[in-house]
Order: sequence, then structure tokens, then C-alpha cells
Amino acid sequence: MQKMKPKKEQKTLEIFKVRLTEIINPTHPLVKLAETINWKNLEEQLAHRYSEKMGAPGKEIRLMAGLQYLKYMYNESDEMIVQKFVENPYYQYFCGNEYFEQVNVDTTVQEKAISYPTDAKLYYKMLKALVAEAKERGIALRQSYKFVAKQALTKQAGYAHARQMNRSRKMTKKLKTYLGRVYREIVRHQAEQKDQPADVQLLNKLAMAEKLLTQSKESKQKLYSIHAPEVECISKGKAHKRYVRRGGSAVKSAW
Repeated sequence: MQKMKPKKEQKTLEIFKVRLTEIINPTHPLVKLAETINWKNLEEQLAHRYSEKMGAPGKEIRLMAGLQYLKYMYNESDEMIVQKFVENPYYQYFCGNEYFEQVNVDTTVQEKAISYPTDAKLYYKMLKALVAEAKERGIALRQSYKFVAKQALTKQAGYAHARQMNRSRKMTKKLKTYLGRVYREIVRHQAEQKDQPADVQLLNKLAMAEKLLTQSKESKQKLYSIHAPEVECISKGKAHKRYVRRGGSAVKSAW
């Protein structure tokens, strides 16, 4: 079975990403192995397995080949190798990543127990997550907005239930404003910490916040869950349940 050739992914949010070369040991066995493999030749050998037009865009050949190699090298299941890939910078470097990030590889459809992802809920949850990260690191925020944000979320839900959509949208906009203020304040604080080691966890949260603040209805690879960012929302086409949230559960071979 052929898959469509992978598309070039847009480089976004790089200001908040950490280069893998800055956090890995260059003498690690996987780093050395990655440098000895002729990845270009491997991609050329497998390129004919991909179609120019048919099917959904596939993942990068190096990513899929690298995951298969790691899977058999460490005798792991599909699910476990994906889980370790998300957490392990050496796995990501071996598979061709430039930055350390959580990646949704290739999935079977598996429904996730996640509530309907309204913008208001996502803004509120992201705000709480950023405030918690700031508190844990001793970052003094001028205002956390947690109380007023909770009020705005309650009002938004009430207005939406009553079909008062203009008022509902106004509350959603307030929540987005609160999130934006906290996000920018933490970004300014991080910009002043240039001499400090990279805080990968905080940078990932900031990248998620920026993605949430900038995404629109037409955006691809939207963020639907704060605690499970790998989740996608796909259309089912059924009247009683039009959408289902899914998460990564398996690696599928590109060939």
C-alpha cells in the first residue's frame, strides 16, 4: 500500500523550542549511530513507496524508518516506542528531529475521554497551567486572573446554554485576553533568563499557549486538549456524535 509523500512541515514556534543538540550528549550511542547511517540513501530507496497524489500526507521517511529500527532494537511494542519517543530526546534526534518536542506520529483511531474542546475551556485550562508553572518556578506575576477567569468561564457556559451567543463570545474573548497577558509576562521573564539552562517543560507550555492563542477555525493540527496535546478531533459524520477525539496508540509502517 502506498501513502502520499510527506509534506514539508512549517517551522513555527521555534523561539520556544530547544535544539536537541543543546541538551543531548554527542557521545551517546544513538547520536553516533545516527551520524553513521546514510539517511539520504535510505529515503531515496523508500521514496517509491509513496504516492505523489493518493492518500493523506505521510510522515517523514526518516521518522518512520527510525521508529521501526528503535522498535526492533529495543524489542518494544508500537505503543511503548511512541511513548518513549515523545519523552526521549535521543530517540527524537535519531529520527531526524531538530527540536525537542511532543510529536503525534501516526495513529490508529482510539477514542479519548476528553470533553468537548470549546475555546473558552481551553483558554481557561491553559491559563491555569501557565500560572501553576510560574508559581512552581517562583515567577511573580502581576496578576494571575484565576478568579476572574473562572467567573468568565461560568458566564460563558451560561450564555451559550441560553443561546445568547454575543455575550458568550464576549466572555470567550475575555478569557483569551487573560491568557495572552499571562503568556506575554512569562515570555518576558524567560527572555531575561538567557544565561540560565533551558527550561524544557516551561518552554513546551509556552509553545502550546502560543499555538492556542494563534490558531483559528481553519487552522490545521489544532490544539484540542491541554493535558493531552497529541489528541486530534476527527469528523465521524454521525448525527448523534459528529466528532470523536483520538490519541496516538500505534506506529504504522510507511511501507
